[in-house]
Amino acid sequence: EQDLEKSRMGLNGHLETLKSTLTRNTKLTTENARLVHQINDLEQEKGELNLKVTSSRSLNGSLRRQLEHAKDQAKQDLEFVKDQATREKRAMKLEHQTEIDSLELDRTRLQIENTNLKFPQSSNNNDAETHLRCRICTNMYGGGKFPVLMKCCGAQLCVHCFEASKATQVANLSRTARSCTCDFCRTSYHSTEDTP
Repeated sequence: EQDLEKSRMGLNGHLETLKSTLTRNTKLTTENARLVHQINDLEQEKGELNLKVTSSRSLNGSLRRQLEHAKDQAKQDLEFVKDQATREKRAMKLEHQTEIDSLELDRTRLQIENTNLKFPQSSNNNDAETHLRCRICTNMYGGGKFPVLMKCCGAQLCVHCFEASKATQVANLSRTARSCTCDFCRTSYHSTEDTP
């Protein structure tokens, strides 16, 4: 009986150990199920986040492309505006130069008319075109070519020819002589004067 009692006690202890192990295993199984559920939830959240990241990358790529397109368009627009401004500036400059040339030509004609009034003997030829040309190089006045009216005789020549003649005469002057002569009437004038 004692052996039986010992066996029964041993079995009871073993049974208690098994119960406690079973309880512990049940708790672990419950904890495992809860952890598996959490893992599934996290996997689902991860999938949703991956979708959002992919969508965000796609959106960022689209936005980048739109931004690059907008930059390119702005650059093209700026170049177009610069080209347009340059063309308008050239057109305005040409228009102003044309107006200036026209005014200079009118001034030349008025000077010629004034010369003809002052020096009627110098206007033997009534052809107006001869008065619009340099008497030395025969080029027409205008387009940057302006006449010089010689005060001494009323002859006219272009600025270039006047300056060339004056430079030649000044180069040939002695140190003491300071006068040049008119190419047409040979009147002397001081080399620092614009015209005699």
